[in-house]
Amino acid sequence: MNFYRILLGFLSIPVAIYIAWDAFRNKDYRFFLQRLAIRFTSKKEIKKTPIWIHAASVGEVNAATPLIHKLSEHNNIILTTNTPSSATRVANTLNKQVSHFYCPIDWQWAVKKFISKFKPRCLLIIETELWPNLFTVADTLNLPITIINGRISERTLHASVWMKKRYQDCLRVNNFVLARTEEDSQRFIMLGATPSKVKTIGNIKFYPQHNIDNITAFQTLKPYVLAASTRDDEEALVVSAWEKSEHVEQLLIIVPRHPKRLADIISQIKPYNLKIAIRSRNDNITSETDVYIADTFGELMAFIKGATFVIMGGSFVNKGGQNILEVAHAGKTVVFGPFMNNFKEEAQLFVEQQAGIQLDNIQSLTETINKLLNQPEVNQQYQHNAGQLMVQQQTILNTYLQNLYQLYPDIKSAD
Repeated sequence: MNFYRILLGFLSIPVAIYIAWDAFRNKDYRFFLQRLAIRFTSKKEIKKTPIWIHAASVGEVNAATPLIHKLSEHNNIILTTNTPSSATRVANTLNKQVSHFYCPIDWQWAVKKFISKFKPRCLLIIETELWPNLFTVADTLNLPITIINGRISERTLHASVWMKKRYQDCLRVNNFVLARTEEDSQRFIMLGATPSKVKTIGNIKFYPQHNIDNITAFQTLKPYVLAASTRDDEEALVVSAWEKSEHVEQLLIIVPRHPKRLADIISQIKPYNLKIAIRSRNDNITSETDVYIADTFGELMAFIKGATFVIMGGSFVNKGGQNILEVAHAGKTVVFGPFMNNFKEEAQLFVEQQAGIQLDNIQSLTETINKLLNQPEVNQQYQHNAGQLMVQQQTILNTYLQNLYQLYPDIKSAD
């Protein structure tokens, strides 16, 4: 542990320079002040003994969102993150529920300063953030830590002996681990967690981020198939497969992951000589429109809800895939490609439950489009399976909450 502290001290100046550069690049002065533990200020009043939740980045914030919505009904929440992008996500979705701060770098004095200022009753860490000084200081200050939706990657499991010792130090003082899968539970135990303090609950990411009943489906002149969250060079691949399919009565709608790529998308699909309408230009969809590009933010769920089925982007090019859960929550069939590294567990579950279709390559997409359009009973069966799978996941959030109430009786419940 001493070597870890010495190493962090030696790296203090490079870390400070990097933080300063990142703050300047993102025009986020608060990022600089809080990551370096210079000053923690908030526009909101921080009441006594809040619950401290740490969600490192956007993915963890998304996973924590349903839990935060429930806990914030009767408790004060401080939410820390590590990145400017996650702070933007918090501002857009959780601004009323939490007081947001950037988590200080893992220097002992910085962690102690944060805990001493806010005096949280407990710390809930989403997924996995095993910072030795954070766990040591929390233990010294009698701040219990529980890992929520705990996961351990293969990379963490095969870390160096020295690094594994640091993880073991963290888990030795950790209060409890509520893990996503039995495999994750066993990995926590292998890294040094006490078996009696590890419990498998399930993946809280499977709980819906949106209330689909409150979303109005996008409707147009004719039914449509949606290509959602497409990435660089993927639109041309999807359009090529689409043009080879039997889609006489269907429109193709593309919602790119990054709308600023509009010019590149138009250029890449230009050789197909299609009649294209652009949402940001307020183009009308007519009976002659072949492809509609919805290059706007915040409307994806409306397009998903109205689609015949969804082709999920980021999975036919090597980008790690995109979230397929929201498609299932909307009761729609989702088709995705081989590159689902960032959503490996979700993809495996969907395939096992026949709640989605995973293809080995883009060449198979045309045949799948034809099957889902020409055999509506096949599409309906996948829709049914997806809906059933999501119903099974509805209990996960309540299970996490009940375990937290048992671990921390002073947390106020909705009952």
